[in-house]
Amino acid sequence: MSSRLYSDTPRNGLLRAGNDFLEFFKRWPVIPIVILIFLVAIAVFAPIVTAHEPLDGNLRHRLLPPVGQEGSMSTHILGTDHVGRDVFSRVAYGSRVSLMVAAVALLTGTTLGTLLGLIAGYFGGLVDELISRIVDIWFAFPFLMLALLIAAVVGQGMTTLMGLLAILIWSSYVRYVRAEVLTLRERDYIALARVAGASTWRILLKHILPGVTNTVVVVATLRAGQLVLAEAALSFLGAGLPPPTPTLGSMISDGRDYLREAWWIAVCPGVAIFLMVMSLNFLGDWLRDRIDPRLRQL
Repeated sequence: MSSRLYSDTPRNGLLRAGNDFLEFFKRWPVIPIVILIFLVAIAVFAPIVTAHEPLDGNLRHRLLPPVGQEGSMSTHILGTDHVGRDVFSRVAYGSRVSLMVAAVALLTGTTLGTLLGLIAGYFGGLVDELISRIVDIWFAFPFLMLALLIAAVVGQGMTTLMGLLAILIWSSYVRYVRAEVLTLRERDYIALARVAGASTWRILLKHILPGVTNTVVVVATLRAGQLVLAEAALSFLGAGLPPPTPTLGSMISDGRDYLREAWWIAVCPGVAIFLMVMSLNFLGDWLRDRIDPRLRQL
């Protein structure tokens, strides 16, 4: 009996270790975080990890396939495009542009939307009605059509692109933050702050803003992937950064005419966009489940 128990112990230990390993992956978004860190590291350290400049072309090496296929070169691991530019270098620098534009637009849109949501929820009345109607009107506008119109009138550029992406997401924050503030402003500690003589802005920033921070963080994480996708869509349609600046969307646009003979020109940046957006979305879903007490999984 004791010998049988002894022989089963290693197997039971392996089963417990396997269950703990699976439970760890269920509780924490390990794979999305690893993928996101990998993509961010490549984008940030693009000058170090790439062996070629993204704008340097060599017609003798045009349309080289990725490493592992017939006719490939070890110096171009993801192949080259139709003018001989290294695809890996362009994906790395394009990811840097996408992340930088999305980060600035996210910060700007989050600040504007959160501020308007605080004002609308706290003051109520005519102010709330005005801001809410502006948000409703904004949601009715077709964003891509408006972005193309603004890009055609103002011109392409980094500032224009960041502004377009910022105005894409600000309205979402207004609705979420306003709903939270409508509840928080009736709490006892807000009434005590008014009695104590606290100013309106002190109440908003000191007492109410911390109560909506969790909501703002979750919305920002969920909207980050949307911004990356929107930047790629605008670049694909020609409303993003002007050439020859490498962007993931413009690379897909350049490669659509070579899908049969050089699929890697469009597929490689497309895979980068897919991994980036999915990682951010999974991370946002996990963060929402952890922060929201109604969805928290223990």
